[in-house]
Amino acid sequence: MKNLYEKYKGSGFIIVGFPSNDFGAQEPGDEKQIAAFCEKNYGVTFPLMSKIATKGKDQSPVYAWLTRKRRTENWTAK
Repeated sequence: MKNLYEKYKGSGFIIVGFPSNDFGAQEPGDEKQIAAFCEKNYGVTFPLMSKIATKGKDQSPVYAWLTRKRRTENWTAK
């Protein structure tokens, strides 16, 4: 993602990271620790939001929206 962001950020393309500890416990720290780790180890310069829950009763509304399947009877892939 970093390379994609670097290539197209001048065109108005933006990547926004949503850290979560729900995928194998890979982001156990707080927001500052996660941001420092991503910058140091991966050179991430795109914006990182606050840590979110991706499942369960505390699921972030933005994650619920991003993963919602569109349901319509007349939808066809083009």
